[in-house]
Amino acid sequence: AGLQLRSPRLNGALKISATDPPASLDVDEAAKAVEANYDQIVSGVGEFGVQLRSNGEWGVSFSRQVEDLGFLRTTLNSQLDWSADLERTYPAVVKGVVPTVNYGATQDGMRVKAKFDRSFADKGVHTSYTMQNVAGKYAPADLMHEARAIASLGGGRLTATTSYDRRNSKVPVRGSLAYAAKLRAAALEASVDFDRLRLKASAKGVQVTAAIGTRASLDDAKSGIHGRPAELELKVGKVSASAKLREGKPRVRLDVGL
Repeated sequence: AGLQLRSPRLNGALKISATDPPASLDVDEAAKAVEANYDQIVSGVGEFGVQLRSNGEWGVSFSRQVEDLGFLRTTLNSQLDWSADLERTYPAVVKGVVPTVNYGATQDGMRVKAKFDRSFADKGVHTSYTMQNVAGKYAPADLMHEARAIASLGGGRLTATTSYDRRNSKVPVRGSLAYAAKLRAAALEASVDFDRLRLKASAKGVQVTAAIGTRASLDDAKSGIHGRPAELELKVGKVSASAKLREGKPRVRLDVGL
């Protein structure tokens, strides 16, 4: 179950959530299902975030816009894993290409993410190319790449993405397609990638989402849906219920926003 409280006067938000764990989980694992998140915006300073879990784990974050530099984000958790990132968008360069660079560091080393955006307004097309490294890995062969194109099509929006990640050793090059359209009474979205097929429909405050794996990847062929992982979610107003079907008992989650 989940409960979310907001205080307009304090400009903060508290969210408490819990997940119904499978019966096969032990007590220590079940405790991870309860957590509290609090976010607070302090005018002129930035946004602070605190995350607490019932098993003793915690995390803190801070972010703010730094004048003439960019957007700063920092995190720290109970495992002493930390990160600091500064994202800056530069003026357009050759042929209207807009570069955005994220300079970052973690306990594992430095990381850089460069994104280049270009729009073709007359054709209703937006394109982008992103290149980044995993913190601490600097060899050219380890760089991750992503190319994306978004185009207007049939009253909706079609998004095509191609990526390269050497960590996916069997299939390092992957792609995805997504289409979103608004009808008179409803909005529909459909997407497919290497791992799953996803459908979403929403109308008048009600939203239904369903996703299923593109292949039977679970160890037990009777788990999920014929060995394929699946997810279901229903939202009605500020109440949402979701279920994840994998090995063992389905994981059920309920959230209520106030």
